[in-house]
Amino acid sequence: MSHDDLIQRIRRRAWDPARRHDRVYVPLDWLKREYGENIRSRIHHTQQPLREGGSLMQLSFDGPTPDHLIKAALEAGAPEAVEYFSDVPHEPPYPPISEADLRACEQRIGQELPKLLRRVYTEVSNGGFGPSYDLLGLPPGGHRAYEVGPDALEEYEKYRR
Repeated sequence: MSHDDLIQRIRRRAWDPARRHDRVYVPLDWLKREYGENIRSRIHHTQQPLREGGSLMQLSFDGPTPDHLIKAALEAGAPEAVEYFSDVPHEPPYPPISEADLRACEQRIGQELPKLLRRVYTEVSNGGFGPSYDLLGLPPGGHRAYEVGPDALEEYEKYRR
């Protein structure tokens, strides 16, 4: 497979919110409304809201957390996820980095990135997709770990040795 073909395949996956991660999150109330209670067998886990006012905290309710506040994890590309995200724009999670900004990052680390990785950052997205914790972005404006943590350059500099 050529690098051009590979970039196209990566772009299709990265730009599709139903496929850009190994697991995708869909509101539980929507899933139950569209597919019924049996949908629970397709859910890997649920995620309750944890952020309020920028800090991490568990929201408390008098009873169980309402379904409209719970997100359900499905496999990437699950038909339910594809349906849920069908009307959402298919675009990069973060705009690709400019050549000038990429060169500045390479100068900071003292070497060029591999050609294919350069193309991913400049033609697909500045991070924010992929398995597990996602491809970290490069400054300025790339994806950060947990959206508030380090970017790829900060991680590199932290563990340079």
